[in-house]
Amino acid sequence: MSPPTEVTLQLPIVCEKAAEAPITARRAMTPMRILLVDDNADATEALRTLLELNGHEVKRAQSGPDALRIVEG
Repeated sequence: MSPPTEVTLQLPIVCEKAAEAPITARRAMTPMRILLVDDNADATEALRTLLELNGHEVKRAQSGPDALRIVEG
């Protein structure tokens, strides 16, 4: 049996005070190539958009076989 996969997702923190413009805390991160695999198209599309806004190259798959075709292709 394979060990479980662990995924860490870091989202930007936005703080807003009454008289100030929003402040975004960001850590510099090298853009990555990411493959999202989930059968929920809405969830992967939302996450894809967020990741692309942060400079990452993102591809989506809705099943394991689809993901393997992307990785092998």
